[in-house]
Amino acid sequence: MLALVPAGRALAVDLADGKLSLNGFGQWAYGNISNKNVYEAATPGGDFGGGSFALALHAQVLDRGSIAAQGRLNRDDGTANLDWAFAEWRFSDALRFRLGIVQHPFGISGDVRDIGTLRPFFLLPSGVYGTSGITGEAVDGGAISGALLEAGSWSLRYDAYFGSLHLPSTDPYDKLATGFRPGGTLVPVEDEIDYVAGGRLLAATPVAGLSFRFSGYATLRNSRAAIAGFSVQYATDQLDLRAEYFFRSEAGQETGARAYEHAGYLEGSLYLTSHVQAGLRAELYAAHLLGYSGPRPLLDHRELAATLNYWFAPGFVLKLSGHLIDGNRFAHPVAVDDAILAGTLERRTVAVIFGTQFSF
Repeated sequence: MLALVPAGRALAVDLADGKLSLNGFGQWAYGNISNKNVYEAATPGGDFGGGSFALALHAQVLDRGSIAAQGRLNRDDGTANLDWAFAEWRFSDALRFRLGIVQHPFGISGDVRDIGTLRPFFLLPSGVYGTSGITGEAVDGGAISGALLEAGSWSLRYDAYFGSLHLPSTDPYDKLATGFRPGGTLVPVEDEIDYVAGGRLLAATPVAGLSFRFSGYATLRNSRAAIAGFSVQYATDQLDLRAEYFFRSEAGQETGARAYEHAGYLEGSLYLTSHVQAGLRAELYAAHLLGYSGPRPLLDHRELAATLNYWFAPGFVLKLSGHLIDGNRFAHPVAVDDAILAGTLERRTVAVIFGTQFSF
């Protein structure tokens, strides 16, 4: 994680002559919404409980060997999570080996998704990093990484992994296939997908701040699923431009091709002064279920969002964002089945989120 933190960001606390590094990061948010839907930290009537704190440790136990772990406390539901914990051995710059619970190297933010000071918006795009089932927090298994190519100002790095992937998801497919029932909900669950193999390529270009990433993985047993896509980022001290697109296909054991999904976004942010940052984002998510031709609110998500941030320091920021949402894939009432049966489900939602994110 420490190697991924850009220059100019908050630094770790070093102990034991630099052999032990300590990082911490957290957030708190208030969110309100225009209707009865719930969207991330925004709830009807407002919610002050969207807070969390994480602590990451990195110990250099040998010249080539290290161990790292991250734990997180969530204020809203009172849970404690072990996000990742692994041992690493560096054979060379071209090969590092990790074993344990390793970060999921996916896209721009997959392995730094909890660190809010590394992005303009308080929330990551829901279609890629939310409960869509596209990317997860960590992989239980093994991973390798390193440099493939260093040619002048060009460089190419890789990550590859194998194991079990934990994916947060609110899967509407079974509900659409079996029908709605009074009291039915879309509760976020964490699916554990065994026997997953995947990787990511990161290409840095001679243009300072311009990089490309290609990420993907596939399941090797049971239901067949494959996810692949690309990311591009141009980041300077004043400007941050990001775009990502991913395609996911899933096939059941008996029914063949079952569903496929598109998820992508365009995002840009600019420092108006040394402390004030403004940003815009457009996001599109669409899912398609084989054989289903009914209403699509639970399969679609379109969003326009804007943020205005005040940075006290690289590791401390206040963020105010507004979100215009069309679709109910990620914004829907708790009793979603009742709303659909009664014909009161509201497809369009406006959400406002104010909060702070910090890190060291």
